[in-house]
Amino acid sequence: MRLRDYYKKQAVKHSSQTQWEMYRKTRNNVNSEIRLAKKKYFCDKINECAQINNPRKSWSLINDLLGKKRKSTNITELNVNDVIISEDNLIAETFNDFFINIGSKLASEIDAQPSTENDAEGTINNNISLLSTFEFSAISEEALRSLHRTM
Repeated sequence: MRLRDYYKKQAVKHSSQTQWEMYRKTRNNVNSEIRLAKKKYFCDKINECAQINNPRKSWSLINDLLGKKRKSTNITELNVNDVIISEDNLIAETFNDFFINIGSKLASEIDAQPSTENDAEGTINNNISLLSTFEFSAISEEALRSLHRTM
């Protein structure tokens, strides 16, 4: 890399075609070496994960190698109806209320929309009937434990 940088400085300084050719040649060699080193590094890391046989670690490595990082968003305050909420438990309750009520709110908006002749009214009516019959059911702790044991 030093040689590449040296040839570039000389080429700029002297404006010599020979110096530019030497710079391009060393630049291409450096780029090839970098590509080979990356390839070897990635292959070695993937082989390590294959030996461990841990899919979670393998996907974590793949995401690292691709430059994908987990984005964590820490919400410190919410603005709801011009009221600032900053306490953790109130933020959690606000999110909970939002997600509990969003289904019925959207369903009421569907009911309130006027239908046109071009609408597929049968499809809309079918969707509304599906929305009105959907229910959550309680799950016992034992059912969750048995499901967890089977995974």
